[in-house]
Amino acid sequence: MLKHFGVYSTEVELNADVTNELLLEPWIVYISSSNIIKYSDGRYVSLDIDEQNSEEQGGGSGGEQGGGSGGSQEPVTPVHDYSQDYLTIEVLSDGNLSIDDLELFDELSYSKDNGQTWNLVESNEFNTSINLYTGDIVLLKSNKCTTDTLGGSGTVNWNNATFNVYGNIMSLCYGDNFTNKTVYPENCSFCSLFHDSGVISAEHLILPGLDLSVSYGLSGNAYEAMFSGCTSLTIAPELPATILSNGCYKEMFYGCISLTTAPELPALTLSDESYAGMFNECSSLNYVKCLATDISASECVSLFIMGVASSGTFVKNPNMTDWVVGSPGDSNSNIPDTWTLIDAA
Repeated sequence: MLKHFGVYSTEVELNADVTNELLLEPWIVYISSSNIIKYSDGRYVSLDIDEQNSEEQGGGSGGEQGGGSGGSQEPVTPVHDYSQDYLTIEVLSDGNLSIDDLELFDELSYSKDNGQTWNLVESNEFNTSINLYTGDIVLLKSNKCTTDTLGGSGTVNWNNATFNVYGNIMSLCYGDNFTNKTVYPENCSFCSLFHDSGVISAEHLILPGLDLSVSYGLSGNAYEAMFSGCTSLTIAPELPATILSNGCYKEMFYGCISLTTAPELPALTLSDESYAGMFNECSSLNYVKCLATDISASECVSLFIMGVASSGTFVKNPNMTDWVVGSPGDSNSNIPDTWTLIDAA
């Protein structure tokens, strides 16, 4: 039974039993594995489930709700809604952020005092950079983000710094007006944004777009190589998109040797090169859940999970029969035959 239904994006919290009916205006579009609901208006909602019916009525010898020895209930701690945060860098060791081509952003700014003051990043004769010091909490915003593909111009360099990243990626596209945005602006892309960086956790990085098709404004290859070469990355962000664009996740986690669990991949139909090399050379990876049923697009799963751990678990859609299982290192196969293949519940 539902015990807690807290809408934290509007700082409203309802503590009431909800048994048979939920108001679905606006409607639910996505429920994450950590019980975070996304609504069609962009809100993220925490859903806590309490299966102990006796506690719902106060339980224990007292018989009254909240009474008796078993009647008291611990207050529910609200889940922080990271979709309402600017893209944030939690610096764990010193370094700096440098940008080769500032024109790929529009009024890129940062704050180190929780948004009370903002500093515009400007070009100078020598470089364009932000100093990062251990303990800094750095908020970032811009009115445009069109970072180029790996090896192209506009590379973002996270020199020497180690850090965690969290908050809403939309603050790089919409500036202060990023909350509840689910459609990316024209030509937006985050290619190679954290490439070769010292990022450790991206668990609470919010990538809110559900439709990554170019018709919705997002450039092809939107997240290509976003975390490629991030050898310290241990937790990846959730990837809720169900409609993909060509190359959208190509080599996104290439060479992330510390990553053990892939984010769930809910899309049913893949696009050209959408998962190509996505987890290639992730040598510690041992768990993938991919719900695709149509992998007929060109090169969509080429080198998808090549060079991963020698044993692992691949969870597939029960309606999917087209995965090719083969020996590790066989570029013609999709899943190593040393892994266990099971159907999703």
